[in-house]
Amino acid sequence: MKKNTALLFYYNKENRYGINALAGSIECCEDLLQDIDIVFPYDEDVLYKTTEKLVKSHEKIILCFSFFTTQLWDIKRMLNKLRKDHGKHIHCIAGGPHPTGAPAGTLAMGFDVVALGEGEGTLRDIVSAIKNDGNLSDVKGIAYIDDKKNVCYNAHRPPLELDSFTPFSVKYNKIGPIEITRGCRFSCSYCQTPNIFPGKPRHRSVETIFEYVEIMKKLKRKTFRFISPDALSYGSPDGRKVNLAKIYELLSGVRKISGKSGRIIFGFFPSEIRPEHVTTESMELITRFTHNNRFAIGAQSGSERMLERCRRGHTVDDIYNAARIIKGAGKMVIVDFIFGMPGETAHDIQDTIKVMRDLVDMDATIHAHTFTPLPATPFANEPAGKVSPEVIAAVNSFMPSGRAFGDWQAQEQMAGKIAEYLQNTQIKQS
Repeated sequence: MKKNTALLFYYNKENRYGINALAGSIECCEDLLQDIDIVFPYDEDVLYKTTEKLVKSHEKIILCFSFFTTQLWDIKRMLNKLRKDHGKHIHCIAGGPHPTGAPAGTLAMGFDVVALGEGEGTLRDIVSAIKNDGNLSDVKGIAYIDDKKNVCYNAHRPPLELDSFTPFSVKYNKIGPIEITRGCRFSCSYCQTPNIFPGKPRHRSVETIFEYVEIMKKLKRKTFRFISPDALSYGSPDGRKVNLAKIYELLSGVRKISGKSGRIIFGFFPSEIRPEHVTTESMELITRFTHNNRFAIGAQSGSERMLERCRRGHTVDDIYNAARIIKGAGKMVIVDFIFGMPGETAHDIQDTIKVMRDLVDMDATIHAHTFTPLPATPFANEPAGKVSPEVIAAVNSFMPSGRAFGDWQAQEQMAGKIAEYLQNTQIKQS
């Protein structure tokens, strides 16, 4: 006799943090979990073999994919094979940055349902509807294709309270960084975050964060990382003004729990820092409790005009100031730059090269990126980034001394592919 339902999460490296949270949202639903087996295939081959096995032993198979636009073609290849092998015997759900930004195109790939925006509560309702033969029209926060082949968009879900959901799954051993802040007030023209998590930033309470730090310590975890668009926005009501008192409460509390053997990473991946938020006071506070020797700040351009054009919300002077303060604290600074942004002129390029050279002279390291248009962003319909010969020469001059790194060359190729896809599918942007 077959079991009722199997739930599979494609658990690859790029998307594991989001899957950790989704698994955590499911594990506490005892009624929903009755007669459900949950597995986490970690690569493509394991995904195919696991699905083949579970189709024979379960009545319903639900496959969950979370992915970025850069992963679109890999996911499409996998979905095509799964559909070829199993047809409509499997239910395929998509979520994450690309499906949220391009739901109609994602459904056209062959997915049954797209979870729009944050997915913790949405996933519960989707799984419940499929398991119990319910109606997807009753599930808020999704897009799907109805029986008449129409794309349907259900009502939005209200923003969730982070304290109501776990940041990871203990039951399924999917442990990772703790998300402390969700959402961003700075609507940068190239970024999908404001579309995925609209509205003002939401923070997980220090009390709840401490609970999960305690759990990690009991599980013998030694390193404690945090997820945030900007580490120094934690506790800020508007996401713009730094709340040092709340950050002190957070870091001092984590240090007390983690003890001398614990390593706190704050201000480096996956919780970088905005340059204008770096002050002597904020760095003194962070370095008092943390263990990272490197801090990452987002500059994106050395041109004041381009910073204004892409709505960064800070100045070139803020970049210099942040680098000086971090260096003065005896730490290394990693500075992100995006090359080939829309509307960039030769003068803008020279400004950026000058700032990069100045930063390298200050012992900073350049993290190089190439502009990639993404769905549901103001720059979605802009041409793919092209890295100028002058920038290439500058970056190459930094690399022998280890002062530059990044996947900017591969990103330039991928950006062209994505731009063509967005143009051909004629995705309408808001």
